[in-house]
Amino acid sequence: MLKPIQDILNKQLLRNKPTYEQFSIFLEALLNLQNSILPNESEEHNKNYILEFLRNAFYGQSNLVNTAGSIDGAIYQTKDATSPIEVIIEAKAPNNQSEFPSLSNLNCKAMQELVLYFMRERFQNKNITLKHLIMTNGYEWFIIDATEFEKHFASDKNFVRNYDDWDNHKTIFSKTINFYNEIAKPKIDLVKQNINFAYIDIRTLKKESDKLKFFRILQPAHLLKQIKYADSNKLNTAFYNELLHILLFYE
Repeated sequence: MLKPIQDILNKQLLRNKPTYEQFSIFLEALLNLQNSILPNESEEHNKNYILEFLRNAFYGQSNLVNTAGSIDGAIYQTKDATSPIEVIIEAKAPNNQSEFPSLSNLNCKAMQELVLYFMRERFQNKNITLKHLIMTNGYEWFIIDATEFEKHFASDKNFVRNYDDWDNHKTIFSKTINFYNEIAKPKIDLVKQNINFAYIDIRTLKKESDKLKFFRILQPAHLLKQIKYADSNKLNTAFYNELLHILLFYE
């Protein structure tokens, strides 16, 4: 289910504004992405620009952004390639609409691939630090919280059993395309209306406010869930000092 950006972002992130320098770096990287994507080029060609955009806009100094096995793109927890993957990215060429989702239908090869990569990370690699999964063709970005995959796939015992049987060659089919068509596709059909996601088409970002929404949803505070929440049990020093002043004054 498509969710407005403002409903997905934490209210604290909606209040926080990037510095002029941060936003300028993002805008320059976004412009480079828009100018670099070639609709008739291959997925391999265009995904390099997608990963370069993420490096230049946000992650180049703090996180490794690279491929990971058969995964098109990943944002790692640190610069170390042995650190856990926190974001999985599935890239498609802009002219490959048959394998890319639409706003009315998430069930496509890109989504089926994300399900497979999520299940591998979750069960083979014991990765419990995944934060988001992304499908993009450079122009369009579908961004899904990893908790949606946990709820709809990893928590379904029957689906996990089917995945495990296929992965351990206990099914009558063993090819990856069989997993997509026989296991992932039917399951996605059952839950696709209940999967919440954010959507951005960078070709429609004309206003600065629209570009700011894209900035906010891709920034580490949201995408890697690095936002620090206030501890309700922590003493508010300013309030305490003011209260103490009042008590002493009227003593």
